[in-house]
Amino acid sequence: MSRSARILVVTAGLITTGAVCGAVIGAVTLALGMALAQGPVAGFGRDVFGFGAVYGAAFGAVAAPATAWLLLRRVSLGRAVVWCGGGAAAGGVAGTVAMGRSDPIVGTLFGALAGLLVAVVLLRRRASAPGADRQAHRRAGG
Repeated sequence: MSRSARILVVTAGLITTGAVCGAVIGAVTLALGMALAQGPVAGFGRDVFGFGAVYGAAFGAVAAPATAWLLLRRVSLGRAVVWCGGGAAAGGVAGTVAMGRSDPIVGTLFGALAGLLVAVVLLRRRASAPGADRQAHRRAGG
């Protein structure tokens, strides 16, 4: 397989992974944030989950390949998915609660972006720390 074909396959995998993870995280994050900001009845409607899933999938499909190729090339895929997903979820809930009743969707999106960026910065710093390659090699059993 040529280099460009491998890049296309990996990018397609990143888009798919980002969309699936983004849909799950978006649905849960929006529902949880709205439940905290407006009460349980507002947070757990079927429309809330669907709306969060659609926006989360779009967000993840764009954010996953962009962060993986541009910022996290030296970070394992599993670690990147867990950290970035956790950062986006935490930021999304915080953004939803902060925006409260005014505009929870915008709050969720901007909060998720902020949380994702914090996670990316932390991962990038951790990967570029002195001795990071030796520590990863030791953990892998090598």
